[in-house]
Amino acid sequence: MEPGLALRALERAVAAGDSRVAVLDADWPRFAGHLTDDPRARPLARVLDGIPAVRRAARAAEPPSPYGPEEFGRRLRARPPAEREAELLRVVRSHAAVVLGHGTAEAIDPRRGFVEMGFESLTATRLRNRLAAATGIQVSAAAVFAHPTPDTLAAHLLGLYDTPRARQRPRLRPRSRD
Repeated sequence: MEPGLALRALERAVAAGDSRVAVLDADWPRFAGHLTDDPRARPLARVLDGIPAVRRAARAAEPPSPYGPEEFGRRLRARPPAEREAELLRVVRSHAAVVLGHGTAEAIDPRRGFVEMGFESLTATRLRNRLAAATGIQVSAAAVFAHPTPDTLAAHLLGLYDTPRARQRPRLRPRSRD
């Protein structure tokens, strides 16, 4: 960070009367992704989620989905019915891991609550968008809270998969189907 910029930011913070201030040049997506691991850091994560530049940087840093709705549908139909929920759970866990900044899907416990993992409105929306892009299944961001664990969300998505309206082309503002 350029020293003059850092000093101006510090001066503004002191003039505003802030008693706890940090001025830093950070890799925000990486930094913010780690905040969800520690419940004590969630207040700071909420603040960072409110900064548009941080949200944009976090979205840009997310890897794209490995396949889209057509490939997902083909893979799901190729599985025996008893294995389809496990495939959806794998998809939910992998996208939740990306949203939370974890390296692998194994970091996501299928029975641990999304809120407990650090999901809030912004991260729930990001997960919903990633799942819609990967599966074509349209749900609201509230589905992450209505179906509060990866395994219950996967079961819900499987129930929606056979509903034609749920598999519409992904839109920026998917319809609620939960």
